[in-house]
Amino acid sequence: MQKSHGFTDYFIDGEGFVSASLETGEVSPETSSENEATGANLHHADHQPKLRFGRMFDNLDPHKADDDKLVTLGQAMLNGPDLGDHTGLPAGYTYLAQFIAHDVSFDENNNIPAADVAADGLIQLRTPSLDLDSLYGEGPYSDADRRLYDEYDSAKLKIGKTTAASPGSIDREYWNDLRREEGSPRAIIKDHRNDDNLALAQTHVAFIKFHNKVVDLLRDKNLSGRELFEEAQKKVVEHYQWIILDDLLPKIVDVEILQRAIANRANPEHFRPAEKGVPFMPVEFSLAAFRLGHSMVRDTYDWNRVFQSPDQLETHAATLADIVRLTGFRGNLAGSLKLPSSWIIDWTRFYDFTGHNGIANNPNFNWSKKIDTTLVRALKDFEIFFRHINEERFRSLAVIDLIRGRRLKLPSGQEVARALKVPPMSAIQLTQYPHGDVVSKTGFDKETPLWYYILKEAQVYRRGERLGPVGSYILAETFVQLIRASRISILKDENFTKDGYFTWRPDLGQIEPDRFAMADLLVFAQVVNPLGA
Repeated sequence: MQKSHGFTDYFIDGEGFVSASLETGEVSPETSSENEATGANLHHADHQPKLRFGRMFDNLDPHKADDDKLVTLGQAMLNGPDLGDHTGLPAGYTYLAQFIAHDVSFDENNNIPAADVAADGLIQLRTPSLDLDSLYGEGPYSDADRRLYDEYDSAKLKIGKTTAASPGSIDREYWNDLRREEGSPRAIIKDHRNDDNLALAQTHVAFIKFHNKVVDLLRDKNLSGRELFEEAQKKVVEHYQWIILDDLLPKIVDVEILQRAIANRANPEHFRPAEKGVPFMPVEFSLAAFRLGHSMVRDTYDWNRVFQSPDQLETHAATLADIVRLTGFRGNLAGSLKLPSSWIIDWTRFYDFTGHNGIANNPNFNWSKKIDTTLVRALKDFEIFFRHINEERFRSLAVIDLIRGRRLKLPSGQEVARALKVPPMSAIQLTQYPHGDVVSKTGFDKETPLWYYILKEAQVYRRGERLGPVGSYILAETFVQLIRASRISILKDENFTKDGYFTWRPDLGQIEPDRFAMADLLVFAQVVNPLGA
């Protein structure tokens, strides 16, 4: 595997540069309990302002599409052929992207609106920045979120123990789970959606451990008390933002578009959140472009030395159903109150550790699925995901994504392309294999739902290996502006010289200066593979 250098090459080389009405008209019990679980009621007006939803392209007409046609397209996306793995994108990034999505966006209502909804009327429950508030909440000195922190060391976040379990004769406990309520599998974390599936929950565990190791590092430098926590938080957030800009985004967007967004950070071309006076999350990002991850999900994963293929211990590779069942948010931890030790993730199967001394990538490596218009069939009839959806024909992930985009009045892909001064895809391109007949019959070859258009653009222009221009512009500009709006931000003007040279650098890298990827975070946190090879 080859390490992919990110956006900084450009600068180092000196080239410059909701509460919407539901079908029932009321909030469902699932939605109410989810809000309570995520701490939605703890975001008070006297803290950082809530982030509203809005439109990046608010002058464009919404795409008007018939529900039946959207259902037909969504069903086709889940019944189509497998277009293969993305053998340049390790599967861990699927769940890192989900973790990031939860940091920046949370619609307080997870149902499908019965009618069109004004995006700027929706309030979401995350802060308008990339600041890891889903990890830190309001900090250890807040009554609201003190329970997230260690009782004996308030600078550190709580971590939980697994429980000894078979198969695999894993007969010991590990500090490698989320801390859970007494007598309940419910995790003690700010955003309970991060216990939505086990890959995501283990990602959250990795960030907890990373923060705690940074605390240890800074404590050795004689910091203490509030100063210790705040300096640790600052360093963690900065390295997290670097991972997004220099590790994740260069793998999924057009790097030249990303470089351009950074160079134009003070005067963005399309996403200008300051113009409306209130920070907002563009629905073109949250409901379309950053839902690329749904196409990257696999049916099964080689998980660790216990759950892998080929079958060596009379077990099996982890299925998508397994990793959802083994959570406290949607599942029941397989009937336990703690995660069984045999289900601790082996990250050498999910990220590239090339160059890290003593750490080898496992031969049973998991790649993401390609970024394209097909979703794995495991997402088709997964009842645990869709029990809050009243209408049976909407109970699939692809259909939900399409219908919600329609209800929130997203413009068509062609309209956004024209607004970006990008030539729209042709009908011939949009009707390429595998859903050409459906796209043609529904008329979506002329005006295409934005989410589908972005995935098709990746498939047609980039062979499913990264987003095309429309998706890249939306992701790059949104992430740059969210980082720039953060209280802690590596994109502050002071971090750039007058000629555009970017001066901030990570200092926790494990291989070489100026490089810090998700693999480096896992190594620093000492969480790479607790169960061993």
